[in-house]
Amino acid sequence: MKATLLQKIIIGVEILVLFAVVLTFSLISLQGRRIPNKSSIDLSTFELSWSDEFDTLDTTKWKINNMDDDNNLRRAGYYHSEAVKVSDGNLIITTEYKDNAWWTGWVETSTAYGDFGSENYEGFSTTYGYFEVRAIAPKAVGIWSAFWMMPDNNNSFSDNDEQFTATDGCEVDIMESPYLYLGDFVGNKVTHVLHADSFTDNLKSSSSPTYYVEDMYSTFHRYGLEWNENEMIFYIDGYETWRTNFIYRDADGKEHILNVPQVAEYLILSVEVAGTNENVAGNVKINEGLNLDGSAFWSGNPNKNNKDKSYDFVVDYVRVYKKK
Repeated sequence: MKATLLQKIIIGVEILVLFAVVLTFSLISLQGRRIPNKSSIDLSTFELSWSDEFDTLDTTKWKINNMDDDNNLRRAGYYHSEAVKVSDGNLIITTEYKDNAWWTGWVETSTAYGDFGSENYEGFSTTYGYFEVRAIAPKAVGIWSAFWMMPDNNNSFSDNDEQFTATDGCEVDIMESPYLYLGDFVGNKVTHVLHADSFTDNLKSSSSPTYYVEDMYSTFHRYGLEWNENEMIFYIDGYETWRTNFIYRDADGKEHILNVPQVAEYLILSVEVAGTNENVAGNVKINEGLNLDGSAFWSGNPNKNNKDKSYDFVVDYVRVYKKK
């Protein structure tokens, strides 16, 4: 009888241990992968070719999206120059709720798009190299920061865009931070994403796993991309996280290799506000945290944040290196 009871106790303990192990691995999985510490970027093989340390707001390098009409509405946020400033050696993009809407900011270095640069604006675009930002993400639900690149031409994502290839340019999201809607414990993570061909039905995407970044909403971290003729290699805090030549799987599971851009791309720093917008009887309707069909937007509802507070994307520097 005692042996049987002891066996039951042992079995019970084993079940509890197994449950604890499964729970631990599940929580780690929800938090995102840990950043590997094996392969790191060797900057001794590169040389600095372009940078901004943000001692001032250099409008020869950056365009600020500050259009004064409804064209500056993207998803559920208005973009305005007042949201962008430089303070204490940092670029700060502030997102806040005012005039019954969310307002945020966007800066870019394009040379082929838009007419909102300063009189002395030069911009910047290039092919290949190592691209890095050091930044603190805004801690807000449905409001996320991004460091990304787009092709600096008029063909990509247009009717002239060649399909099933990224060689003519693609969107490269070096860092996006949209996961706080999952909660504080599992919301400290980022992802890398590629998009090509179209922003409508023909859109083709490939994304990395998510990666846990400790204290990413209060501490500076480095997010980088090494882009060469054959592949893109992503890094967090100098360590490799994802390597790809843009593998896309269609609805039937067929694998397509789209390869990497062979054209110049420009830089963007922005903050996104989750939701959609539409024209209803000649008036703009903003659906904060919602898709057009009324379902919940995938990255959460910005209206869950304290509307009396502001949320900052803080950027220490952007640096671009070329191979020696």
